[in-house]
Amino acid sequence: MHRVSLLLFVLLLTVVTSCIVATTGQLPDPVATHFGHRNLPNGWMSHDGYVTFMLAFATLLPIVIVGIVGGLPHVAPRSLNIPNREYWLPR
Repeated sequence: MHRVSLLLFVLLLTVVTSCIVATTGQLPDPVATHFGHRNLPNGWMSHDGYVTFMLAFATLLPIVIVGIVGGLPHVAPRSLNIPNREYWLPR
């Protein structure tokens, strides 16, 4: 089950990265990144900066979150206060 979850996670990250790379080529330089009153753009970013930000946000953030959630039981198992800890967190 662990391998299937890891494979699915890597597959989803690959799909997200591919979608971002495939679709951001159509965006102008600069890219409107913030919109204010009446949906008029009031914040801009360079095209390369936008692609870098989107790739980092869509790939690195999930990797960090999964790493923290998956690693916490191994680093500090007694800090988790859950019923039947031995069942849910096997060694």
